[in-house]
Amino acid sequence: MSYLIAAYAITLVALAGYARSLQRERARQVVSLQPTSGGDPANGGP
Repeated sequence: MSYLIAAYAITLVALAGYARSLQRERARQVVSLQPTSGGDPANGGP
């Protein structure tokens, strides 16, 4: 039964890493889409 727990844990770790990489890629795309002058809260700037 322990192999099921191990497989579940490995799957969770893999999904977490995959989601983190997707978020990092999305954040990088959003930053690249923003104008360099930026800073407008209405446009999602800082």
